[in-house]
Amino acid sequence: MNAGFLQRVFLDARARLRSRAIGLVARVNPVFGAAIYSYRLTANTPGAVPVVKQDTASNYTFTDLISGVKYTIEVNAAGTAGASDWSNPASLTAD
Repeated sequence: MNAGFLQRVFLDARARLRSRAIGLVARVNPVFGAAIYSYRLTANTPGAVPVVKQDTASNYTFTDLISGVKYTIEVNAAGTAGASDWSNPASLTAD
């Protein structure tokens, strides 16, 4: 990835209650040149498989989470110059 595109992806993850479904919102500052963002959510439970979603928006809401479970989320951005590294992980427990 070229240095002009490479920017650190900062993650702002917040848990919130929406329509009786627990959701986790991941937000990043828009990255110049990014065409798509990948959001990786992993439950902190034995054998958990990461859920990866892609979107052109710099935010994504994961819904239908399990109350009391701690989740870790990471984000990266990709464009014509390649993909950024994954962000530092942010963790939240769904209430």
